[in-house]
Amino acid sequence: MLKLPQMTFSELMKGRRSRRWFDKNTPIPDSILESILETASRSPSFMNSQPWRVLVAGMQTMQRVVESLEAHQNNGTTTMPYAWPASWPAPQQANVDETRRLRAPHREEPVDLFSKWAYDAPVTVFLCLENSLNEWSIMDLGAFAMAFMLAAEEKGVHSVPQAKLVNNTKYLQQILDLPQNIVPVLGISLGYSIPEKVSNTFVSPRMPLQEFVEYRP
Repeated sequence: MLKLPQMTFSELMKGRRSRRWFDKNTPIPDSILESILETASRSPSFMNSQPWRVLVAGMQTMQRVVESLEAHQNNGTTTMPYAWPASWPAPQQANVDETRRLRAPHREEPVDLFSKWAYDAPVTVFLCLENSLNEWSIMDLGAFAMAFMLAAEEKGVHSVPQAKLVNNTKYLQQILDLPQNIVPVLGISLGYSIPEKVSNTFVSPRMPLQEFVEYRP
């Protein structure tokens, strides 16, 4: 089994980035996936409520998901998750625009529907919340998501979080066989990335500290 180098937290955090092309023929061993989930489950949450619910979808299920996503897009009936604001404030819009500009030369055309939506990931993890919870629980779910992706990176498993995978919530709930009170909030594509793909070499920029940190004596 491949022995991975030990990394400090800073190295792990700085080394993780969103990868968008995976080797669909290399599955993630169940023991590795369970270890990643176990680590992420140690995330903090308000009153130890642990509001996260996780659904792990293989490629067979995801084929149905991507077909539904494509159909809604083609029909003009896509409903967006609340991750998408009506408009970005100026600093965030600048970040979005600059990232799109820098990433443009690294984009690669999908070869089929599955690579278009799921980047050929062998596993997709859907993070869900009970719909009676208030907005505070989204912070707890965010902590779980970050811990999950860093735990995966430590194991040599790459990831990309995707808001677009939770479009059309009610249809997605049906495909995933989720009860109506359990809402998918985020999809994370997961697998072993293909290093030769130019899109996997892109590292998105970050704002300097002085642009988002203020100090008070």
